[in-house]
Amino acid sequence: MGLRNSKEQVVTEILTLAQGRLTEQDIEEIMMNTQFNENELLKLYKKFLQLDSTGRGILTNREFLELPELKYTPFRPRLLDGFPLKTDEEIKSLRMVRQDDLRIEDLDGGKRRTIEDSKKDDDANNATNFPEERGKSKNGKVAPDGAAADEDLEYLKTEEDSPAFLKKLGVEPYIRFADYCKYLSLFNQRTGIDEKIQFYFRIFDVDGNKKVDEADLTSIMAMLFGTRMTEEDTRMLKDKIFEEADTGQKGYLDYEDMQKVLWATNLEHKCSMHFFES
Repeated sequence: MGLRNSKEQVVTEILTLAQGRLTEQDIEEIMMNTQFNENELLKLYKKFLQLDSTGRGILTNREFLELPELKYTPFRPRLLDGFPLKTDEEIKSLRMVRQDDLRIEDLDGGKRRTIEDSKKDDDANNATNFPEERGKSKNGKVAPDGAAADEDLEYLKTEEDSPAFLKKLGVEPYIRFADYCKYLSLFNQRTGIDEKIQFYFRIFDVDGNKKVDEADLTSIMAMLFGTRMTEEDTRMLKDKIFEEADTGQKGYLDYEDMQKVLWATNLEHKCSMHFFES
């Protein structure tokens, strides 16, 4: 007694919660692809169900980013590119390709439908006409698990999402539990550091030109420090970063430069989330 549930018991609990949307094979594949164990998957699935307020079994970008650990981060405006998440246009294009593939199969005599085929159809059927999000506070903020009072979280709060950011997030649901786990595996301490570095490079590369230049650093520092740093302090910090990390004095940081910087920051520990802990 008092021992942790066996793997079989935990997997059974996940399958019960999933109500036919997951199989044991799905769970094994998710664990293999994300380095999460079954106990972590159970915690993650319960959070997934909380975010899925309409019960579709798939999340929109906005629902996914309602995860408290992703709401209370200064990098929130950059998460769309950091993960990266799909836009409505990309989702609709993928759906059209899948529908074309199904039509070709029908013309070719038809193949036996699989579970995956049904899931794809569910995506299309559930993509529109779903209710607005529920359960938000007036300012749209939620406190992380275990938080005591709103005033204790002032240092964590970010600016309200801009209309431009909300428009980029879109409204199309597409994030299944496997996708959700793959995204969040970036914050698993067992995930390789290279994947974490790639994530942070995409965060810092604000204009998407595959390098981090002065304009990118200015944007990132504004997210991190707001008005707490003077222009002079910001300039001095940028100069120091380029002096120490810009190999060859190129005037920007490439991936290799960022890799060296992040390797020295204990990234495995810093790029993690508390709800993955036992």
